[in-house]
Amino acid sequence: MNKIQVTAQQRANALEALNVMWPSVPPENVVHDLYTWRQGEGGYSDAPTCGTLACFGGWAEWWPAFRAQLPDGVFGSWNRLAELFGPRENDHVDDLFNSREGHVADDGFTGTDHELVTNRLRWLIENSEVVE
Repeated sequence: MNKIQVTAQQRANALEALNVMWPSVPPENVVHDLYTWRQGEGGYSDAPTCGTLACFGGWAEWWPAFRAQLPDGVFGSWNRLAELFGPRENDHVDDLFNSREGHVADDGFTGTDHELVTNRLRWLIENSEVVE
């Protein structure tokens, strides 16, 4: 596989997600379905709380560093979330967080959804190169 070409900002976002944002999310608050954004509480319009169950997208939407990069401050779709980490037209980036199974990064992986996201973020960093 050729390296995924990312911008310096997309690489910085992946590193921020891997090293700061995602480790701050309690594993027990990660819903067991990567596709489900947020359930209960105030719905999608309120920031998640320590009791919120959400997937990566549901948590990432409220991370200030990511939210600030969107013109209207709202993701609204997986494609917009994926653009923070790599080129939207790359299937490996577009499918990074919206499916529990079938991503190339998952070969031989076993673990929780929280660990799966960490695995995929590491994979993205290892399989991408910064280009300007």
